[in-house]
Amino acid sequence: MQRLFQGIAAHILDRRNWIEAGTHPAAWLLWMLVIVTVCVLAARGQGANSVTQVYRDAASAWIDGRSMYPPTEQINGDGWIYPPPTVMVFMPKAIIERGTRAVVAPHLGNERAAAVAIATGDVFWRVVSGMILALSIFRLSRLLCARGHGEWFFMMTLLAIPASLGSMLNGQINVLMAGAIVLGFVGIAERRWGWACVWLTLALVCKPAGVVGVLLAAALWPRQMWRLVPLIALALLLPMSMNAPAYVLSEYQAAAEAISVASRLDTRVFADLGGLLTTLGVFPGGAAMTVLRVAVSLVVLLLCWCALRRLGPVYGAVMTMVLCAAAMLLLSPRTEGNTYVLLGPGVAVLAAMCLLAEPPLKRTVMGYTLVGVAIVLGVAHAISPVLLGSSSDSAIRPAGAIVVAACAAVLTLVGAGGLPGVRTKWRPITTGHAGPGTSPATEPRSPAYARS
Repeated sequence: MQRLFQGIAAHILDRRNWIEAGTHPAAWLLWMLVIVTVCVLAARGQGANSVTQVYRDAASAWIDGRSMYPPTEQINGDGWIYPPPTVMVFMPKAIIERGTRAVVAPHLGNERAAAVAIATGDVFWRVVSGMILALSIFRLSRLLCARGHGEWFFMMTLLAIPASLGSMLNGQINVLMAGAIVLGFVGIAERRWGWACVWLTLALVCKPAGVVGVLLAAALWPRQMWRLVPLIALALLLPMSMNAPAYVLSEYQAAAEAISVASRLDTRVFADLGGLLTTLGVFPGGAAMTVLRVAVSLVVLLLCWCALRRLGPVYGAVMTMVLCAAAMLLLSPRTEGNTYVLLGPGVAVLAAMCLLAEPPLKRTVMGYTLVGVAIVLGVAHAISPVLLGSSSDSAIRPAGAIVVAACAAVLTLVGAGGLPGVRTKWRPITTGHAGPGTSPATEPRSPAYARS
């Protein structure tokens, strides 16, 4: 028995077994298995532990010309508090549900037809958002692997799934947003500026917290990110083309009021930097948290700037993506536990960089630390009552985000030597006409450039 376990451990610790050809289809099979399982559970639950009913109600109100927001006196922090462009994301789901109900109602009756329509829409939503997340991780692995075949895809899949399960099961928009952020920064690394701006705009449409990615991209690649301006303007004006302008303007006003009231009245402790400090016994006021958020934002911007100049355009964009996700989660005042699906791809790519690139010991230790973080992100809701005596994940997941950001900072500043595609360890690159981190003399030997 001891030899059996020793053999299994040796197999797991051999990096060659993680990047062989057979792991590639296994990763896609694993994603399909997870998505099918989530869809079956969601269809059987008919909305239990799901937020899709909130999305469904908002989309129905929009189609019918009713207000998506409750009266001011009924706002309590729950329900629909997103801007009107967000509801556009759910229009395909709403149309499929209404079409399904119209088709099957004559045969099954209204009640059963409604149940079938809801199940169909929920399955469609989870399949689309789950596949976009899977595609984003595949594209990220393909970007970084030397042969461009995504040899890291299997390991990255294993590490990204734990943080994703809760949000996928609940049908939250966070899954789609996570995929959009990854694809946006992969597009930047590949110099596909148009697609990068489209994905980052979609992330912003999904949730206002997506503004972190937009601002980082605009600050670090200003000459290429001008495309964000017309795309964001189009996203803001798109609702006008689908409903009466007067109604749309009133919904924008109601959204601003709902967000303002919810931020004042919702006294819950969230899984952000403020929630972590509160759990530790530090109770920062509103002004102190504002100063802290500004300071952290500046540190993140500086680290991203350093990553571009020290690691080049590909790894610089990847590090920016990781730090962007961590900043979104820690600085947003309403971060919930399932929102940490945004951090899953970042944990996965950093761990793969540490463990699969024939690293020295210091990166191996960091890699196993990140593997532990990936597992903790998936089980934080279960271990919080044991460790903290509370079901809230206001401390464990934010602490994990800080660990991930610290690992990204260490790799950027002291530990990136030997990564595949990084030609020099510390030679700063020259900012050319294409923006920071894009000097042809120091581009990594990445398959991304052969394909672009």
